[in-house]
Amino acid sequence: MQGEILWTKSVGANPLSARRLPNGVTTITCRSMILELDRNGNELLKIPRPLSDIMTAEKLKDGTYLIATNQMTLVRVDKTGKETNIVRLPLGVASHANEISPNRSILMPLTWQNKIQELDSSGKIILDIAANQPVAAVKLPNRNILIATQTVPPKIIELDRAGKQVSEKQAIHPVFRIRNR
Repeated sequence: MQGEILWTKSVGANPLSARRLPNGVTTITCRSMILELDRNGNELLKIPRPLSDIMTAEKLKDGTYLIATNQMTLVRVDKTGKETNIVRLPLGVASHANEISPNRSILMPLTWQNKIQELDSSGKIILDIAANQPVAAVKLPNRNILIATQTVPPKIIELDRAGKQVSEKQAIHPVFRIRNR
C-alpha cells in the first residue's frame, strides 16, 4: 500500500489484466495468450490465441477459461486451449473491461450503443440497460451495477437492476476498469 513493487513479470504480449487468485496463482490475460504463474512468477499454464483476439478472459471454477473475443464470440477453452464451446455475441465486444461471473454470464459495457448488456453462457440477453458511453461495468454485492463512463467529465455511476441511477461521482481521470473486491 506504500507503492513498493512486490512482484513483477514481463510478458511482452499486450497485457490486458492480471488477477491474483485465492490459491496464490496469478492469471495474466494478454491479447494473444492467457498465463498462469505461481507465487514466484514461474509459468504454470500458457494458452496461446494466435489471432490475438482476447478482449477479456476469466478462469472458471472448473479450471476452464471463458474468453470474450473481438470476433464477436464468447469462447470456452480447456487448459490446453482447445475450444469446447463458442457462442456468437449479438453486438460484439466493445471493451476490455467486461465482467465474466462464476455463473458464466458476461456483463458488457457497449460504449457506442450506449448500453450495458448481460448475456448468459448461451448468448441470451438477460439484462439490457441504457447507459451513456459506458467503458467498464461490474456487479456489486447488492446486485446493482457500477459503471465508468467515457463522457467528459468521466463519471462513476451506480445503477439498480432496472437501470435507475442510484449515485454518481465525477472521476478526476478517465476510468477504464472497475473490479469488485
